[in-house]
Amino acid sequence: MAGWLTFKRAAPRPSGRGAVAPVAPPPATLQTTAPLLAWLLDHAADANAAPSRIAEANAIGHLDTLIGGGELPPGLLSRAPAVIPQLLRLLRQDDASVSAMAQRVSADPVLTAEVLRRSSSAFYRTQTPVTDIEHAIAMLGRNGLQMAIASVVLKPLFDAPSGSLSRRAAPRLWDHSTAKARHGAVLVIAQGLDGFEGYLAGLLHNTGWTVLLRALDGCEGAAPPFGEAFAARLGRRADRLFAKAVGVWRITPPLTALCDELLRPRTEAPASPLAGVLRQADRAATLELLGAPAR
Repeated sequence: MAGWLTFKRAAPRPSGRGAVAPVAPPPATLQTTAPLLAWLLDHAADANAAPSRIAEANAIGHLDTLIGGGELPPGLLSRAPAVIPQLLRLLRQDDASVSAMAQRVSADPVLTAEVLRRSSSAFYRTQTPVTDIEHAIAMLGRNGLQMAIASVVLKPLFDAPSGSLSRRAAPRLWDHSTAKARHGAVLVIAQGLDGFEGYLAGLLHNTGWTVLLRALDGCEGAAPPFGEAFAARLGRRADRLFAKAVGVWRITPPLTALCDELLRPRTEAPASPLAGVLRQADRAATLELLGAPAR
């Protein structure tokens, strides 16, 4: 996670249920925030570039005001008031039968397509092809279904608005989010925790970048390329904006606790298990999408 300690990289997913496994860490000098930001904005990286000092100071000041103030302005995160109650309602239906869940899923064509796609993927593939939605849900299990629901329900949060930076980054932010969610699920399971918590944290973490880039769209002179020093300052604030945006939704207790931890005044990096998983998943997804060679 931007601004945090060095952590392990995850290797590309092998076939079968083994999915992603952590491997040797990259060199401590390998920084990913500036290359990630350059990739998100489809702009050549420049280690020494930066906006003018006045523009940079104004941008950082604006972001710090958002972090230290009350609720974030609604325009910084699209459709949040609509999608979050829907996500909570669907995820809390723990006692529903497969048949009942199939009926609910079938009412949403987009969710139906996502459930069928996931159940037919190599991760779940068996000798028997998926024949219908009930079969697909049975193969996915409750955690797999929750992941499919979260992916469909939360994707509108990353819809591109009219702003230049945020519109440019939106498609790649979602690609990075889904890769980070996949890594997060595997890493959290390896620690004996609920895989869905790692998936959800990974999927939502880039809301911090979404909010940050939309805020920068209103800051005159804050335009790429961004150098390493400025990118690192932005990355630390993206983490806190994620916590500020997501924490108030109280989606799950572990995710809420992580957000509270990120927003507390601190002298060292967050130390909760989910925080460790998220910073590993964040770098693993970044290295995967940037095509960094295995070390």
